Amino acid sequence: MGHCDGGIDRIGVRSHILNMSGWLALSAERGLLPEAAKVILTDAAGHDYVVPTKRVQRPDVGAHFKNDGLNGAGYTAKADISSLQIVSVRMAYEDKGKLVGCPQTKEVVQIARPERIEPGAESLEMGHCDGSIDGMDVGSRTLNMNGWLALSVERGLLPEAAKVILIDAAGHDYVVPTKRVQRPDVGAHFKKDELNGAGYTVKADISSLQVASVRMAYEDKGKLVGCP
Repeated sequence: MGHCDGGIDRIGVRSHILNMSGWLALSAERGLLPEAAKVILTDAAGHDYVVPTKRVQRPDVGAHFKNDGLNGAGYTAKADISSLQIVSVRMAYEDKGKLVGCPQTKEVVQIARPERIEPGAESLEMGHCDGSIDGMDVGSRTLNMNGWLALSVERGLLPEAAKVILIDAAGHDYVVPTKRVQRPDVGAHFKKDELNGAGYTVKADISSLQVASVRMAYEDKGKLVGCP
């Protein structure tokens, strides 16, 4: 396992096709990028499958860290998983022809039941978020996720509560609560102790859903705000 900054910003499955996007760097502080970002899919039998990615421009990442070397940190990936039963997705990178995994934190939490956002409800307001989905396991009945979320890493601001929005194949949105966990690695990386509590974990019962997409949101004064 190596050191990585970045993560999975968006992941979705539709018609047996897995689509992913995000950004990955060896060091955001030094503006170092890997030779190539990779996606590792793990099936129910524990077999790993490596998926190549396409490098894309992410000037927002470079601007955020004030380092133009990160403008090319973006990636997208598309894979046909019709013959696989995927239970886990994680990031890795290629280093001198060797595959190196990105570490991820896992924690067992209480299973939550997604709450549907009813049609006709006020449209989701979009806000600014820093953070990422660091790990995601999708089983036949449960979804496990972990990562970190902040309103601003520069100012060390955390949301009242991080939320996960699941979108099913019919386009319906479901909100899942998260559990706040300590992430001292985030605080240390950005040199802000206020970010030590930016971590989250979630375990959701998706037995009645066909999840097509997952994204992050947060609660602000009782209102749900989406992360772009």
